[in-house]
Amino acid sequence: MSPEQKVFTRLRRLCVNLFGADSVYDYLPPADVSYPFVFIGEQFAQTYREHKDGRNKDTQITIHVWHNDYRKRGELSSMIHQIEDAIVKEFGVNGENYSSQIIVDNTTSVPLMHGIIEPNIKI
Repeated sequence: MSPEQKVFTRLRRLCVNLFGADSVYDYLPPADVSYPFVFIGEQFAQTYREHKDGRNKDTQITIHVWHNDYRKRGELSSMIHQIEDAIVKEFGVNGENYSSQIIVDNTTSVPLMHGIIEPNIKI
């Protein structure tokens, strides 16, 4: 298994432990899925030279958290915070090495709240 896939798998396991397997996806789920849910999405990696072999990497995985009820913004915010805490504990990521945001998504017939977490994890 590649180092990037190992990070992805560990991150997915963290989210499943927090919210249950029925609420965590590694693909965009069908429209009739129940909210809120977590989608572990895009992953990017950059190689940098720290040692002679030059095989050190940073990887970023975008974690999406979706909710369909504006009155439950606190629930979405709490989920984001739980994921951030788990990433810090599991990967030793410092606070300056991840970002998060909540945006409004009007691409569906029902407006959604979309939380986005982007950690930078050293491999």
